[in-house]
Amino acid sequence: MKKIIILLLIAVSSLVYADHGWERVNYMQSTIFSAEVTVNNKPALADDVVGAFVNNECRMIAKVFMVGDKAYVSSVIHGDSPEQVEFRLWLHQKDSIVVSPQKVATTPGGSLLHFSLNFVMK
Repeated sequence: MKKIIILLLIAVSSLVYADHGWERVNYMQSTIFSAEVTVNNKPALADDVVGAFVNNECRMIAKVFMVGDKAYVSSVIHGDSPEQVEFRLWLHQKDSIVVSPQKVATTPGGSLLHFSLNFVMK
């Protein structure tokens, strides 16, 4: 019985403490970024996390927050020169990552505001 309880506690704690595992790399310059976040054209969930990547290097980690019935992120994308950024969404409830087909070029010292990120799950 003790073994079953311990196994259940481990299983539950792994769900509660699941994480995307990303580590952001910081640069002296950055691009201010904000976006509405959807998954299959529906709002992402609070506690989901968006990451911005350049050549697999994480440049931004932003937790999704809700305003009314819409999901958003607001953060900065680190980088000293204009670069193409790929976005990934960590789905907290499913502990899985979805990659967006959308890419954007950063503008260090500038901003990318009111962007729309739609992730597609198959």
